[in-house]
Amino acid sequence: MANLIGLSNELLLLISAFVHPADILNFSLTCKHFQACFEKTLQRHYVNLTSLRVSHDRNPMTMLKLLRMVYQDRNTAWYLRVFELWGIRLDWHRWKSWEFNHSNPYIINEDEDEEKARNWPEPFVDYSNLSADCFMAEELKFYRSIMLEQLRLTEGECETWMGRLEDGCDEPLKGILIALSEKLERIAFVAYDTWQTDDFSPKHPLEFLCTSLERLHAMDQPVWPAGFQSLRTINVCQTTDLRHPHEAYYANADDIRPLFLLPNIQTLNFSLLGFHNDIDAIEVEQMPAKISSVEKISFYVCALSYSELVNLIGTARALKALAFSFTPSRLADLEQFLAKNYADSFEDFILQSDEAREEARRGPRFDPKVLTSFQKLRHIDICCADLWVLPDSDEAAAEEDAQQASESHPTNGLFFNLQGVLPQSLESVRFLHGPDGLEEVDDRVRLIEGLKSLVESRADGSHLALREICVYDALPADGWDHEFVALQAFAGLVQVCEAYKIDLHSQYSLAETLDTFVGDGVELELLLKRYAAEHRRLHESRERIDEPLETEPDVDDAL
Repeated sequence: MANLIGLSNELLLLISAFVHPADILNFSLTCKHFQACFEKTLQRHYVNLTSLRVSHDRNPMTMLKLLRMVYQDRNTAWYLRVFELWGIRLDWHRWKSWEFNHSNPYIINEDEDEEKARNWPEPFVDYSNLSADCFMAEELKFYRSIMLEQLRLTEGECETWMGRLEDGCDEPLKGILIALSEKLERIAFVAYDTWQTDDFSPKHPLEFLCTSLERLHAMDQPVWPAGFQSLRTINVCQTTDLRHPHEAYYANADDIRPLFLLPNIQTLNFSLLGFHNDIDAIEVEQMPAKISSVEKISFYVCALSYSELVNLIGTARALKALAFSFTPSRLADLEQFLAKNYADSFEDFILQSDEAREEARRGPRFDPKVLTSFQKLRHIDICCADLWVLPDSDEAAAEEDAQQASESHPTNGLFFNLQGVLPQSLESVRFLHGPDGLEEVDDRVRLIEGLKSLVESRADGSHLALREICVYDALPADGWDHEFVALQAFAGLVQVCEAYKIDLHSQYSLAETLDTFVGDGVELELLLKRYAAEHRRLHESRERIDEPLETEPDVDDAL
């Protein structure tokens, strides 16, 4: 009996035409003979993967063409990894390119050129003359079978969506393609204009997808489509430089809840969520707790009540990270909720924007002792005001409070000892200056000395994971020249951080620059902006709420 290695190359290549691309790749790794045999086949698969890995729908025919390719050869779905969806088209007359007026140089400039503006940043295409006749009968039958058999829509829902499809709505086409894309990793639903033109639907683009998720989840033993199983990240209402930030659909919490049902979802990033809610009038729909595989949830400019926020977050079985571009309501309660439900999994709490950090400085306090509850916490942003033991109005009671605090958590005056409140797993910590800042020299010295003691505790085997401390915000550059005591203390902190190889982010070097600065106010402002930008880049990878769009045209190349 012939074995595989004894077969001719011609026969092996003939067999490979019926084999999944992933299997050919794995098979070619078994020996040099097979690798040489399938070299051209692998090159062809690489070219297909490169060209099809990331797809977008700015050209109205793209998603239909991809779906037809998958219909003719299901292995094509293996190449599809990322979808960036820039809108939905409700009917055939909208099957044309979307015009981008924001930042369009041919509209902004006085010498407006209508033709160039229309074809910027990509050539304008128009397929609005199409109709339902463009679909073959077998094709429509295929779409219908996917809706009923794989997405488990009801007969009535299937008829509704098939009717919309034949009227030119492209939302079900994209939903079916998502379900069939077996290696799909990420979907970005890009923000689009819902109120200035009639080119877009006034609703969010998630209805077909979320309805399918609800129907599948309702089954006793759901068989999830391959694309739903492979999906790891979804961005809802992701911003783009090609559209004004206010040009966006505004989904509510109820609209996006089904996304938490995806069987292997890891990251959900939400923007402009909840602004249509009437919190007093709408009863919050509750989802069961601990049913979702999601590990990181980000909220960018959202208007959610505390109950909505907690219900969405509480669906996670093992939450690892939360990111906000704003300070969530009832921050102290939220942190207690996290400590109660995710103490054994939570790793990172992010306040992403300058506005959020500014709100945190003024915002509600939380008890720093709650931090010790998190066994795996790696990163945290802390407002310095929350590290103070608050005194009562009565001076004697204040002293008693401080004494009680020192028994469980040693204090420096009325300041919590950082070794007592920061968990051993912590890798990086960023301090925000309190509601009134650390204006007094004594306050600055207390924070600096507390950090120095924290770093020196590594000699005793404490906080060995710590590798980064950021006091850039907590200790601003202005005023250092009058604070010799604080400067001395900070020099000591710099030394111990260098000794233990801990990155220290500060404005110390900026303070030295300001002492010798010669220039006008404009030059000073540019200097401060440059330092701030350089510092932001240090935190950019952690702070970024969503990944950049891969299919966003390069504006400079388009000119």
